[in-house]
Amino acid sequence: IGTSVHGVVWVLGIDPVPGGYTPFKWNGSDWDSYPGGLTRIAVDRQGNAWGINSNNTIFRWHGSGWSSLPGEATEISIGAEGTVWIIGTNAVPGGYSPYKWDGSNWTQMPGGLTRITVDPFGNAWGINDDNTIYRWNGSGWEGLPGQATDIGVGADGTVWIIGTNAVAGGYGIYKWNGSNWDGVSGGGVGIAVRSDGYAWIVNTSNEILRYTEER
Repeated sequence: IGTSVHGVVWVLGIDPVPGGYTPFKWNGSDWDSYPGGLTRIAVDRQGNAWGINSNNTIFRWHGSGWSSLPGEATEISIGAEGTVWIIGTNAVPGGYSPYKWDGSNWTQMPGGLTRITVDPFGNAWGINDDNTIYRWNGSGWEGLPGQATDIGVGADGTVWIIGTNAVAGGYGIYKWNGSNWDGVSGGGVGIAVRSDGYAWIVNTSNEILRYTEER
């Protein structure tokens, strides 16, 4: 699942197609299907999806079709101001190398991650293969408390994670309070955060859930 700064939401379905799973876009009341097959998805400021397929090829939706981009990736995320980060396919300690889009190609960044999200300032937050949480500060990675299996940040800077403690629906859900993580109800396996800081969750039953209670 992926969301944009303006609230556009894309998801991947559950029925296999060549390349992965069918992408869908929320129209306000239901999901419109789109061509192609992807395994990971993110959404840019214009509401267009960027995705990765089962061959690790990177694609960008341009309004009427998909165009391919250089490089290969396992994860992708886009910040509210448009910065795009990916996790590549070259194994390093901690997972795989992260890269940042410069407008025409990918600049390799230090470290190793397995999950990534991008905050409103263009800085990545990530998780490595030990479930340790990190935040890029502009010059290096800062370790954060807790452990996570997925992470998302909204355009307002609100950060949510899926933890490592098994609960009904997947794993515990938590929200960053500036110094630590506050638990919220429910369980999930995937997360994205809207521009207003509310989370969308996918659980182990492949249900899509949207948080609406006061944050």
